[in-house]
Amino acid sequence: YDLRLMVDFPSGSAILIPSAYLRHSDTFINKTKTHYSFTQYMTTGLFDCIDDDHRVR
Repeated sequence: YDLRLMVDFPSGSAILIPSAYLRHSDTFINKTKTHYSFTQYMTTGLFDCIDDDHRVR
């Protein structure tokens, strides 16, 4: 949406998209094909810990 791009990734790819920065979605596929996806959530506190040499503040 924001970038006005459609990107076709190879099968088995792992893609990291920071949802806070841009909107995204999956595309419709043919009914004869199978598509699997999952979403994970990570709090910013974990990124802060990693940026601070893995020390908890």
